[in-house]
Amino acid sequence: FQLQSAIETQGMGNFFWQTKSKTTAILANGVHQPKVTLQQGKWYRFRILYSAIEFLLQMTNRGSAVCSTKLLAKDGIWLEVSPRDLTGTGKFTKPIPIQLGPANRADIAIACTCPSPGLGCYSEFYSLQNCTDETLALEASE
Repeated sequence: FQLQSAIETQGMGNFFWQTKSKTTAILANGVHQPKVTLQQGKWYRFRILYSAIEFLLQMTNRGSAVCSTKLLAKDGIWLEVSPRDLTGTGKFTKPIPIQLGPANRADIAIACTCPSPGLGCYSEFYSLQNCTDETLALEASE
């Protein structure tokens, strides 16, 4: 605390936070691309907090597993009509992305089944910002 205080009084308060890196990384609980194993057919609730400074996050899920994804709340406030289906059924064949701005939160529920249990399945949430072609395709279809 004394070191930080001395640095701030000398006008170098941001000294420890300076970097020349141009890398953008998205971490979940401090981990890059964490993996969570889900039991087939069981519902799981996730509370997502996006703690960026200036970027927006659009994320969706993909994979060989058949997943049902529901939006329950945004910023801790339950939706008026809840749960909102994000699965992408009917005329929308792709899952509907979750969009988060700095300090936004989303509560989602997800349940997955594996159509070919012997072969194994997976589903992953990923950032559309890292997949420019998919982002452009989604925007063009809207």
